[in-house]
Amino acid sequence: MKCRWLVLTGLLLASGAPAHRLDEYLQAARVDLAADRIDVDLDLTPGVAVADRVFRMLDANGDGRISREEARAYARRVLAEIPIELDQQAHKLEVWDIHLPATNEWGGGLGIIRLAAGKRNLHLAPGTHVLTLTNHHLAPFSAYQVNALTPRNPALRIITQSRDENQQGYRLEFEIGAPKPEAKDKAPTGK
Repeated sequence: MKCRWLVLTGLLLASGAPAHRLDEYLQAARVDLAADRIDVDLDLTPGVAVADRVFRMLDANGDGRISREEARAYARRVLAEIPIELDQQAHKLEVWDIHLPATNEWGGGLGIIRLAAGKRNLHLAPGTHVLTLTNHHLAPFSAYQVNALTPRNPALRIITQSRDENQQGYRLEFEIGAPKPEAKDKAPTGK
């Protein structure tokens, strides 16, 4: 029996069962909420069959290198193709940072583009709110994942998350509790 298990394991490993399909651009989004901001972190992993195509999109001038300006331009393009709405009002995400893989990681499908973006200075009142996100970036050859992080603020609670079949469309309903009144120190009255 042990021999059969080893043979089966060997066949699976030899088949090259990858972490994601070689012909897809895996786009994993994490949404982090607070009462005054939304942060969206994206890990963009081009599979072997599409890595060169994605690299050429980033390398706008075709010199074989990706400058900081080219990387930020690509980040803005990605975010323009991922509209978000908060309580049915459109919001534009701003690029905070983009980190590109080393040049030698592109060809093997292991290179991950890490994009940090968000919207700050929101003033969300206590109550229920709805965030929607739709990822249209390179849809013909992409696979999507999206999830919310557990809020750090205990006054913020996720009610529901829902996604369409491909996880391109995402809806997050959350609640912000009313601020708790601050306890006032009682000074002795002297009586």
